[in-house]
Amino acid sequence: MVEHAAVFRRPTLLAGLALVASCTHGGSGHPPPPPGSPGPTILLEIEPNDSPYAPDFVGPVHTLTHFVMQGYVEAPGGFDVYDHFEIVANEPVWIDFELRGLHPVADLDLHLWDPDGEEIVASYDSPWDPEFGSFTLDWAGKAVVLLVVAHLVDTDYDLEIRAAPHPFYGPGGPAGSPEPAATGISFPWDTPERYKAPVLDGVRRPDSGTIAPSL
Repeated sequence: MVEHAAVFRRPTLLAGLALVASCTHGGSGHPPPPPGSPGPTILLEIEPNDSPYAPDFVGPVHTLTHFVMQGYVEAPGGFDVYDHFEIVANEPVWIDFELRGLHPVADLDLHLWDPDGEEIVASYDSPWDPEFGSFTLDWAGKAVVLLVVAHLVDTDYDLEIRAAPHPFYGPGGPAGSPEPAATGISFPWDTPERYKAPVLDGVRRPDSGTIAPSL
């Protein structure tokens, strides 16, 4: 758990650090989280990351990956309403995530975009904070883009990602395990239930520029 002061925007020093990171890495991504680190690696989002076709590339993940992405997103009507982060599996992995808003009434949603199928395959959009869930990346090289959206208010947030061995397809997986999902993204407890009406998500399909009725 990462503790923050009760502020809605982080100190400007962090914005400066994010700018330095952007210049250092040329917007191409973050250094990979070190394996076996005692706590989560803290990363700052790199803008622009407003499209799933140009996400903030976090880097490869493996069974020891644990990081917290610190970002800021605005509610519909603002200028920074979508944050996209791409991760790529180095091996089949189980992913647990927790998305925490820092505003007292924050309601953040997380959508999973499949770059191969160019579609959102799951939405975690409960009316509660934090938002959390689990999914698997079923083969090495499989990528997924995590899309963070604010539903009510502008807010800073922490997106914590923790990876673990895949229960079926990693080393030592049980014999007779089911085949991976065709998308390479699977859900241990089925695809998450939707809570909000699609139009309330305010998530726009990048290929059409309109609110996606399938969200």
